[in-house]
Amino acid sequence: MIKQIIYIFISVLMFSCASHAKTNEKKQESGIFVGDYLIVNEPNTIDDTVPRDKNNDLKFNPNIDKDSLFQVIIQDIPDTLKGNIEKMYKEGNQMTKEFFLVMFSMPKSSKKALIENYQNNSIAITELKNEYTKLVPDSLIVEIEFNPEERIVIKPASVDLKIYNINSKKRSDEWNIQYGSELLTSMLNKIGWTQDELIRIKTLLDSANCISISNGISTSIGFARSGMGKYYYSIHDNDLTNEEVEKINDGCMYIFYEKNVVLEYGSGAIGSLCFPDE
Repeated sequence: MIKQIIYIFISVLMFSCASHAKTNEKKQESGIFVGDYLIVNEPNTIDDTVPRDKNNDLKFNPNIDKDSLFQVIIQDIPDTLKGNIEKMYKEGNQMTKEFFLVMFSMPKSSKKALIENYQNNSIAITELKNEYTKLVPDSLIVEIEFNPEERIVIKPASVDLKIYNINSKKRSDEWNIQYGSELLTSMLNKIGWTQDELIRIKTLLDSANCISISNGISTSIGFARSGMGKYYYSIHDNDLTNEEVEKINDGCMYIFYEKNVVLEYGSGAIGSLCFPDE
């Protein structure tokens, strides 16, 4: 059953219609609506500890009304797939339903949104690039991503950090690092950062409406995740020459936008290798 869900999920990505949970939260007396699905108010259900089942997998939020969430998801599914999906959901066991809801509630973005964000926040994006370059030691390449709290599976906000030492060739990669943890402090120490630098970077990213950044030959700024893919800006120090544009602009993963800015799409584990058709 799960293999069938993955197959349908890939099919939906190909149609560029994968459903996503809306970001605006509406408070109601009976609970909290995230998008249009209900999270029932029950005290002390979500805290700083990530509940996991006996297999150490992230735990599906027990306060989510699954059928309500499913009704939101099904609205964005292509008509050619709705019948099979409704049948699979109704006949599936609890694990199948939860897996289905997580897969089809992944965030969704687009090249159009990527371009619009640059048009609206180009000054903030440039400031982010320049300030981040100053914060990272010359001997290191550092990629950082801030992960928001997740409500479908119980998972608090966290940080991904990847550190590469150019001189020693050593790498230190950690995902989903908890705020306030010893691991986060240890990773920050390797860069020579404190909580102040971490907060500074998060503030700059928020101002640019972006989620991640990495220095290097060019500065790679992550705009948004979409399904298992991710949209980026690749910002170069200088305007690209015609020869450089011709070399970079493959029309697939990289699209030259203007001056020193290249749009980038990373496909992740599944889905189109190139920018999805829109």
